[in-house]
Amino acid sequence: MNIPDIASTLLSHLAVRGVAAQDLNGSPGRPAAAPDGPPAVLLVLEGVLARQRAGSAVSMGLAGPGQAVGLEGPADGAVWLTPGRAARVSMRDVLSIEPGLLAQLRMADLEAKAVALRQEVLRHARLTLVQRLAALLHDVHQSGGQKKVALRQSDLADLLHVRRAGVSTAAAALRAAGAVRLHRGGIEVADVATLASASGLTRP
Repeated sequence: MNIPDIASTLLSHLAVRGVAAQDLNGSPGRPAAAPDGPPAVLLVLEGVLARQRAGSAVSMGLAGPGQAVGLEGPADGAVWLTPGRAARVSMRDVLSIEPGLLAQLRMADLEAKAVALRQEVLRHARLTLVQRLAALLHDVHQSGGQKKVALRQSDLADLLHVRRAGVSTAAAALRAAGAVRLHRGGIEVADVATLASASGLTRP
């Protein structure tokens, strides 16, 4: 099963069982789920989120359209990086689907998270902060087609596990290269190819 099919597959099977999902809108900087709400799975339809572990603001990789957040339980969390839309389904309803299918979906979800986490770890170890910020912005654009991450630089610093001053310097370097435009409360991609080159994801 392709990783991007998790959300549509789960929604289709729940619809057959007469289960309706709750449609939610996401705003940048907001958590994907209410901390005191009942256990639920978020199925991403539009936009991009950063995966997080409970009690941590550090990014564990991105989740874009077609992916799920919370399929393994409440330890999975996320924060919206862009405006988005998602379907919220209670964990009780998710557990009601056919066990074999649920196992396939969870395996696909684990694959997605493992790939994203490994990528984050390697980037943290091997790339400069300028490259890591460029890679994050490039990934957001590639995952959801959106050019702007409407987060404060302090929030980006938390995601990247660095100081705010470092993010400010890195953002200025990307702006000087023509890769981004800086706005109050956000960073916008100005040139995708330049951004990819700055990230080290492609050869100049």
